Amino acid sequence: MSISFSNREKQILAALVDTILPGGGRIPFSAIEVGTHHKIITLSKNLPTEAQRGFKLLLHVINLLPLFTHFRTFLGMNEKKRQEFFENLENSRLLTKRNIAMAIKGFVCLVYYNSPDVQKIIEYTPKCLKE
Repeated sequence: MSISFSNREKQILAALVDTILPGGGRIPFSAIEVGTHHKIITLSKNLPTEAQRGFKLLLHVINLLPLFTHFRTFLGMNEKKRQEFFENLENSRLLTKRNIAMAIKGFVCLVYYNSPDVQKIIEYTPKCLKE
């Protein structure tokens, strides 16, 4: 059974994806531009119901976590503050916070680098597609 994402959850995911991979540099496409957030939603529909609920809960946790330090939700922060907040998660002394950041970043990056547009820029062809 697939659980649908609310508009709020989609907004949180889009903000998170854009924070992790904003684009620029060698790869001009942001994660939003290649539809990473839409692909993540599609992929999550294949997860067991409990995993889908856990993923959605994680989105809400990420959104509410800055309230304790910045007095704003993740969505309520500007782009620079979001990036600072996420970097602080990645560098936290608490293993749980670091693990949350690394798990999300890893998943976002896997989906992003699977995009044909990005693969073309980095000159990567999956082995199964090579002739």
